[in-house]
Amino acid sequence: MRRAVVKWFITGGSWSSYWTNQSEVLFFGEISKITDGKLYNQKTGATDYLTVTGVAGSYTFQCPNTAPYIAADTDYIWFKTNEAQRTPTEAELIGYDFTRTIVKYQDNVPNHIETIMILSSDYDTGRMRNDFRLSIWWSGVSSLYGYTKSNRTGEKSEWTPEVIMLPREIEFLTELSASPTSAHLALITKTFNDLNAVVPISQWDVLVLPMGNTTDSRKNWIKTAHIGIPQASPTFTPGVGYGPFNGSTQYFDPNYSPRTEGVNYTLNSATYIIIFGNESQAAALYQINGSKSTTGDGGAANRLMLVRPHSADEAYNCRMHNNDASLTSASTERTSGVYLLTRTSSTIVRLFVNKILKVSSTTSTSTKIPDQTPYIGCELDFSGIKQYYTKDLMNGYAYLNGVSDAQGDAITDILNYYIANVVATL
Repeated sequence: MRRAVVKWFITGGSWSSYWTNQSEVLFFGEISKITDGKLYNQKTGATDYLTVTGVAGSYTFQCPNTAPYIAADTDYIWFKTNEAQRTPTEAELIGYDFTRTIVKYQDNVPNHIETIMILSSDYDTGRMRNDFRLSIWWSGVSSLYGYTKSNRTGEKSEWTPEVIMLPREIEFLTELSASPTSAHLALITKTFNDLNAVVPISQWDVLVLPMGNTTDSRKNWIKTAHIGIPQASPTFTPGVGYGPFNGSTQYFDPNYSPRTEGVNYTLNSATYIIIFGNESQAAALYQINGSKSTTGDGGAANRLMLVRPHSADEAYNCRMHNNDASLTSASTERTSGVYLLTRTSSTIVRLFVNKILKVSSTTSTSTKIPDQTPYIGCELDFSGIKQYYTKDLMNGYAYLNGVSDAQGDAITDILNYYIANVVATL
């Protein structure tokens, strides 16, 4: 029974014509048009379809196993958290409220499905509620203008994703003081599985993404060691990370010395990643990370350093187990996102910023890995004295072995996906 006071009518095919022409729609199909076990996509210009088995009331569905559908499935109803394909049942599709899978079905028994729509991006409209006869508002809030469904209560019904975890993820979760929400757990699992598919977790030393609900999120995803240590109380913001640092006392200690504690991070096969969430700060030198040897075995010649430009006449500058001042670029761009510095041989060093190559050298011969922890927010000088230059906001960092261009690009996409979606899961 409709709870609405004001009646709302549509006639003919106008409502379906509207949705099949919306840019946010990836799939739109009316069940009455199933043909030979296929529910064809009625979206304008589409040729794909859902594979259908069973009969009305007990249908099962599979969507195309393609990147657009995997990316759209933030609810994990069509795919598991490791991207293995699922076969949703009719009961599942009418029993829960999804963000991007919108289902129109009969208000009363037998509650048969009438239409399935999959969105490629979030789309919040009152028309969606009306056209698809949703029982509650798009945001999950009960509405006087929703539809009463005989198989449901008036509250939002949360879907629990089918989570497939790596052994290390299970250990990592036990180390947290509070369990993540189901949505955050699904995102963590997806990130673990996606990264592992590119570079196995066994080849990483450190991955810290301090963007959860609590400071627990500064723990290392890879192993129980190397829990990051914020120094001088930089601000922690859930879903954001640490900083901006004050440029005088605050910094972040990764609690990891590449030379003495590096396992996969080695002299000639090493990747250092740092993720930043803010653009340029006025009058601030962007010394992202710096450490030099203090043992007299080369000093500045064996350091790990990455500088972001801070004025129009400066450029990206990086050192990786060397002291080659020529490792600079002409770009003065300052941007947020994933900075990936990698060494894949004794002479090849490259810096990528959000997959764009900024620095490349084939002449900087590696000497030694620094024996001091490379701090975030300050540089450790020759004498072991901290020099504070930065006011950056830090979203995360990682140490692993050297990666190819393709691997680096894939890792960047995965980390940026986590960053873009974490706030909504907390």
